[in-house]
Amino acid sequence: MSPDATILPPKAATSRDTILAWIRKGKLQPGDKLPSEVALARQLKMNNHSVRRGLAELKKNGVIVNRPRIGNFVNEVQPRELLKHIALVVPDHMLNLASSTRPHPIAQALHRQAMQAFDQRRYSPITYGYTYSEQLRSEVAPLVAERSIQGVVLMGTSVTTAEDVQPLLDTGVSLVVYPALPALKRLGLTCIDYDNELTYCQIAHGLAERGHRRIVWGCYLNRLKHLAKPTDRAHREQAVRSAVVEAGLQPGRDVQIVRVYNPLAGLDFSDLFAALETDPRPTAVVAPDEYVAAMLFRYCYERHIRIPDDLSIVSEVDNAPEMHAVPLTAPDTLALHEEIAGSLVTSLRQEMQGGETTRRTIICSSSIQWKQSVASVKSPV
Repeated sequence: MSPDATILPPKAATSRDTILAWIRKGKLQPGDKLPSEVALARQLKMNNHSVRRGLAELKKNGVIVNRPRIGNFVNEVQPRELLKHIALVVPDHMLNLASSTRPHPIAQALHRQAMQAFDQRRYSPITYGYTYSEQLRSEVAPLVAERSIQGVVLMGTSVTTAEDVQPLLDTGVSLVVYPALPALKRLGLTCIDYDNELTYCQIAHGLAERGHRRIVWGCYLNRLKHLAKPTDRAHREQAVRSAVVEAGLQPGRDVQIVRVYNPLAGLDFSDLFAALETDPRPTAVVAPDEYVAAMLFRYCYERHIRIPDDLSIVSEVDNAPEMHAVPLTAPDTLALHEEIAGSLVTSLRQEMQGGETTRRTIICSSSIQWKQSVASVKSPV
């Protein structure tokens, strides 16, 4: 409801707007009884008629309800215009999985957790997508300010900068972020992160224990220069190398790191497939996600390469376990998404409550589920 929807005399409009402000600020909660007309007139320093006109307008728009011989109450189910909004801001590719019309599981989990954590009589979650991080300042921040959004969960990308996020903070909104990007550290935000290095270590150790010594490990790389982050790429590849060494394997000899160009620039598997054509053929390949894993399954099917007898496949994540003919070895990614989403929403609610909040990074993790896509390497006779 817009306070200017009906033109009222000045004092009646003031009474309406003042009561509406009390409700919006939480001074009056859903279900609360309003003071009597006489008490309101005394409090607002105006006559009963003006207060009655203001109350009538609020009743007409569903903000308050009258219970005969009892009094006026704030409506338990508030009009949409009175709902406080929280925004779930995610990259566009999370709104739809590759080769699918359904949202990414973490976007689904985030919306589901928000619906459970926030009182639906008072809050409404809105999802915004963005393609480039610059849109956070040029498009998302103005929307947050315009729509008086109270809290934001931001799913960042490796190219998101503090300059992109600062305009959101300037709106006065409560903000939590996933993942804990180094570029945002100086902003002092509450962040939720995922322990990728634990996943790398579990994969490296698991393959080593199963006798694999010819492993191809695929890592995403942004091809577009303005999206490239050499330091981020180097950090990821160094984390993989450290996990490999810790597992007793040797980078370059036992494990070859191969770059896969990511979806922002169009997927390119040529380097990965070329690595699988070497002689002798690798015994295992690590995919950065389930989509690359699905392409590997197709590649093997077309060349009569048996999984896992001829080639074992592991994925760092698996957002669509139903898409694989052979159960794919990966973390329990769907459960992990629920944990991450729950932590994000809980942290946001704490920020919005305005109490003493310790801004920190919360780490989530998940164990690799070893399934039928991986076999042990048979020792030579």
